[in-house]
Amino acid sequence: MPPLEIHVRPALPTDLSTLHPLINTSYRSSQCWTNEHSLVKDERIPLSALSTLITTPPPNSTILVASSPSDHSTIYGCIQISEIPTHNNEADIGLFAVSPSVQSQGVGKRLLQAACDYARDELGKKVAVLHVISVRRELLDWYCRFGFTETGEREQFVWPELALIPDMQFSVLKKDLV
Repeated sequence: MPPLEIHVRPALPTDLSTLHPLINTSYRSSQCWTNEHSLVKDERIPLSALSTLITTPPPNSTILVASSPSDHSTIYGCIQISEIPTHNNEADIGLFAVSPSVQSQGVGKRLLQAACDYARDELGKKVAVLHVISVRRELLDWYCRFGFTETGEREQFVWPELALIPDMQFSVLKKDLV
């Protein structure tokens, strides 16, 4: 399937009604090639939290969306880039979601590249960092094909009350941006 034409731009408050279900479907539905529905319960992000991230984001944090070049209200995916205050040269990439209807059409690769470019060019970071649930081998492999490296570091899952498996952990992946 040929790559889908997209325009990458910062998320707007008007995107909330589309982004919120897109994110939660991507993470918690069995419709996607990779998801967490058997690992984590409840929403990936509540509407109020997403609204705050878009309307009053923390310093040096943004959400980018992939939209249709001809209709910016048609959103195909999103990704968040945030400065890591304790690691001066690193940016955290998360809240990465692509609509199940356009997966395998290059949207994810282009969003991830846009996030890395943003971290390097706008935030001045030298390393991109990802936290992926360690049992999600298919996703870890996908990021490695994109140039990320598993560091061997593990961090406890930040929402243990939502975990459906015991002692869930994140694998930490990094990619040099220079």
